[in-house]
Amino acid sequence: MGRDGIGHGAESYLAEIKLELKTSIESVVNALSRADSWFAKFRTMMDVATEYKLYNGGAIANINFGFLLLLAGKVIEAKERLLWMKIHIFNGNG
Repeated sequence: MGRDGIGHGAESYLAEIKLELKTSIESVVNALSRADSWFAKFRTMMDVATEYKLYNGGAIANINFGFLLLLAGKVIEAKERLLWMKIHIFNGNG
């Protein structure tokens, strides 16, 4: 492995020497433990939809939220949201 280490995206994990590898592994373990607790709060698709809506806005996010509602079994709410988006955002075209 080169000095750039291994990684993907914003993270890079150095592994040239034993200490770098140990530090990188500890970082991964730490990140995974945080991810486990974050994922644990999602018990249903409605939990996913609610969390998504909290942190996302705009037309595309509202469409995605409509599809998440559909996946959560909220068919009427999903249809209402998607129809509203079609009429008001896309002027009924499409």
